Amino acid sequence: MPFTEEHLRRLESVHKKCGPEIDWRRILEEPISSRAQHSREKTTRIQANWKNYSPGFFDQLFGLAKKKQRKLNAEYIEAKAEYEKDIAEHKLDQELAKRIVSQDPDAYLEAIKRKNPFGNLDDLSAEIRFSLEEGWYVEANILLKFDGIIPSVVYCRRPNGVFFQKKLSNERQNRLMHSYVAGCAFRIARELFALLGVPVVFSHVLTSSVDPTDGIQKIAPVLSVVFEISDFKKMNFQDVDCADALARFPHNCQFGPRRGFSPVPKRIPSLYEPRGMSEISRFSELWGKTVSTKEKFQIRYADQNGKVTEREVSVSSYQATLDGDWLVVGLCHLREEVRHFKLSRIIGIIDIDTGKVIDSPFQYVANRIRNQDGS
Repeated sequence: MPFTEEHLRRLESVHKKCGPEIDWRRILEEPISSRAQHSREKTTRIQANWKNYSPGFFDQLFGLAKKKQRKLNAEYIEAKAEYEKDIAEHKLDQELAKRIVSQDPDAYLEAIKRKNPFGNLDDLSAEIRFSLEEGWYVEANILLKFDGIIPSVVYCRRPNGVFFQKKLSNERQNRLMHSYVAGCAFRIARELFALLGVPVVFSHVLTSSVDPTDGIQKIAPVLSVVFEISDFKKMNFQDVDCADALARFPHNCQFGPRRGFSPVPKRIPSLYEPRGMSEISRFSELWGKTVSTKEKFQIRYADQNGKVTEREVSVSSYQATLDGDWLVVGLCHLREEVRHFKLSRIIGIIDIDTGKVIDSPFQYVANRIRNQDGS
């Protein structure tokens, strides 16, 4: 099949689409879904029309009354079945939501299977497998098949409407491949963040190629990147160049415009160091200091096992401990007792009084210590 320039644009824009964000906590709390609400109102309306139907003069004259009654009855039965189906689906969603909110890895996989947000990637030759052992991340293995996807020749249209063939250089083909590989990694992460709201996604893009050392076809990673949801919320995906945007994230990739990709090792979740740990070293002059405060935060906190919970905390102090693992001390309203939270494990902070999202917890705490300590 001949390729057109539209195909090239699709390869370079695969990251721009994304499904709607699902609020599982809202699904868990709402008594009935908006969809079921709509079908219930429809059922009630049709039922009222059916029960209140009174044959008019012409209906009686031409014998149309029974026909209209049968039609209204059939519409009511159909609407009732639709409502019962929506109610059953909502109950299933609520059961799934309960497990997702509690960070159940099996629930993540079930949600991916049921919602299938990656179905429209099939025509771009992407095969995806997921693995996860803990609730704070999802690992996606994306197998790309470049045969028949990266063209060497495209058909272009001249202003007069006549098509002509345009040969793509080897470097242009490799750059297309680079954009597509990076775009797929971003797209998969976007869909997982929207579907599950997990803090971290590991995207591994794999391809099949001949190993020059033994001549055997092998599958190996060419890109492995770690995405955090807080960074994604700051990005404009309609204008971003994914190949360039990789520099913002921890990743393994060896690419050259002339040689293309080379195999790289995967980023391993068990070896992943939260970004906050590397930030601590920038504030070493504050180590050992403690300041008091009165603030109320909504935090997302990952415990030592990686389980993430949302907590409301009335903060009483910050402690820049000597070992560099800073603490946020305060009353945890979830546990109803004073707790010491490691700042390196706090994934997100919202100031409850102002509604402000604190993008850099370490920078914020460092500034609070400096301001009160006079540093």
